[in-house]
Amino acid sequence: MARISALILLAVGVTLTVVGTIGFVAAAVAPGGVNRNLLIGAVVVEVLGAGMLVWAVILLRRTRPIGGTAAGGGRTGAYLADSTETGDLDGSAYTVHYQTPVRGKNGRPSSLMVGTPVVCDCEFRITGETGYDRLCKNIGLAVEIQTGDPAFDEVCYVRTDSVAFTEAYLQDPIKRVAIVDMRRLGFPEVSLSAGKVEAKWVGFDPDKHDKPDLAVDAAARLVLLSRDLPQLQPEFEQRTGGWRKQWQFVLWPLLIAFALTIFSMIPFTPLHFVQVLARAAVPLALGLPAFAFLSAVLLRGTSRSHIAWGRLMIGAIFLFTPGSMGTVGLVNGVTDTSPEETHDALIVRKYTTRSKNSTNYHVECQSWREPGETEKFGISVGDYKGVVERRSKLRVTTHAGGLGIEWLVSKQVLE
Repeated sequence: MARISALILLAVGVTLTVVGTIGFVAAAVAPGGVNRNLLIGAVVVEVLGAGMLVWAVILLRRTRPIGGTAAGGGRTGAYLADSTETGDLDGSAYTVHYQTPVRGKNGRPSSLMVGTPVVCDCEFRITGETGYDRLCKNIGLAVEIQTGDPAFDEVCYVRTDSVAFTEAYLQDPIKRVAIVDMRRLGFPEVSLSAGKVEAKWVGFDPDKHDKPDLAVDAAARLVLLSRDLPQLQPEFEQRTGGWRKQWQFVLWPLLIAFALTIFSMIPFTPLHFVQVLARAAVPLALGLPAFAFLSAVLLRGTSRSHIAWGRLMIGAIFLFTPGSMGTVGLVNGVTDTSPEETHDALIVRKYTTRSKNSTNYHVECQSWREPGETEKFGISVGDYKGVVERRSKLRVTTHAGGLGIEWLVSKQVLE
């Protein structure tokens, strides 16, 4: 899990550094000379991307490759911890791997995996059918193989992009019985990929779940699953997930790019974020359902479509809010044709706030928009030291905003 997180960080870091580089170029060729605000935004994005890349490299160096095995430890019950043991059953080799749980920030649950080699380039993954699986099948988002065997179809969900092969494979009633029997033994997942048929039990505890000859019984059923494979057919080479994967490759960067518009708040800083939030409610309320529907239409049609869609929507839930705010801020600034307005506001109070590792300096000024109200701004420590309450003034330059949201051009403490 830690390595997967590192790979995600690596992808996001690369995306941010590319966006930051584009920002540098845009700032350099901006009309009227270098765009200072855009340059600052590009620096922030670039630094954030570089930080994620460094973090990803550190995590990758600390974790082992996905699918790799760690050095063996002592025995836990009948199993050699974090090592692979081999056995032979009726002339067929099999492996048993017990992975101990790891607690902490990058923890993982324990698991027991029993596998045997198989000469096959196709793949499938069979798990228990959940309510989410059934719902997505009913609405047409997911399409799953049906064998016509109620004892199998009601308890198993088949995830595969090798549809033709898996349909032929599951025509064998012995294999269907063996898979259902694996669930009776306690293994919720049976998969075939990378030349191995494997049963996996996540959360396996040898002290609670082990039974006499559990690994051997599981291996016996896996040996049955590895034999008498369907005769090779040309249609077995076809895969159904290509279209879904292409749209995943398109939709994820679009979603991330949409969220990155939040950095428009740097060159077009609104005076009151509440106004941005109020305006962002419209694209959020309309855009998120529209994105959910459009992505479902684009990804539908395979047994894994609802899994890909679900992950995309989890990302959308977190990314659509900053994206909606950023889009409002960007449109408000880019479409603004109003002249600059300068306001010399009397500073009525200065104060500090502390974050975890720093002190922030602020001033509160008389509002030029609402008589009797105040406006708050952050300033540098140097300016803060020179401020005299009710004597010093803050010169604030603003634009009215294309959407009517006043945004800050510059601010300066007057001597």
